[in-house]
Amino acid sequence: MTRTIGEAIGREIATVYQQINQAYLAGFIDTATGKSLDLVVAILGVTRKTKDFAQGLVSFLRAPAVEEGNITIPEGTLLRTAQGITFVTIQAGTLQRGQTRIDIPVLAGESSKGNIGLVKAGEINTIAQPIAGIASITNFEPTILGGEDETDIALRVRAKAALRGLAKGTLAAIARVIFEQRGTLAEVFDPNSALDKRSDPGKVVLLVESEPERFAGLRTAIEETRAAGVQTVVIARYIFFKPRIVAQLKSNLTAMVL
Repeated sequence: MTRTIGEAIGREIATVYQQINQAYLAGFIDTATGKSLDLVVAILGVTRKTKDFAQGLVSFLRAPAVEEGNITIPEGTLLRTAQGITFVTIQAGTLQRGQTRIDIPVLAGESSKGNIGLVKAGEINTIAQPIAGIASITNFEPTILGGEDETDIALRVRAKAALRGLAKGTLAAIARVIFEQRGTLAEVFDPNSALDKRSDPGKVVLLVESEPERFAGLRTAIEETRAAGVQTVVIARYIFFKPRIVAQLKSNLTAMVL
């Protein structure tokens, strides 16, 4: 009888400690699963993507001048179309030496739920933050609906990417702001870059591509995001404008002389 009582008490204590440990693990993004993970990432405003989000494959193409070395495309890389429809990579990929192309699965962004995320082939063509060695991206096939719900692993990756973007003053945060303003960050010159792209201490130079009417708002968003004490210089690669000429003809013009 004493042994039976001891085993019963020991079993209950072990069960309680296991439940306490599960509750503890449910509070961290790396260990929470299922509904617990949904509640953790909700703090960042991130929700699990369901079958209502379009999915597809995006091809990353190596630049012809970069023939050697591996190129890694991180999970959570933000992509978009010219119309502003956003997508995010749901797994990492690496272009091995000599490999010219890699296909990576993507899901539509938070603002592109449902039929909005259905895009034609070739429309996904912009990366939020340039990846060295990648010349261009494209989707050779249209995106589709009807996939499975987002996995815990994919949700963790996306939540961590959102957390990095929330940090003020980081290049990731600045790149995210530029992307949200429908601009493209072409090059970055900062004190930690390679020698040919190194700027003075306390100064960051951003080369962006943006529509003229969006450039002013883009600069304002960058100024609000940059770290205090860091000078940020924003340079537009292309500036397009439509000249408009107003002419008034005089009635006493002389005849044309041939």
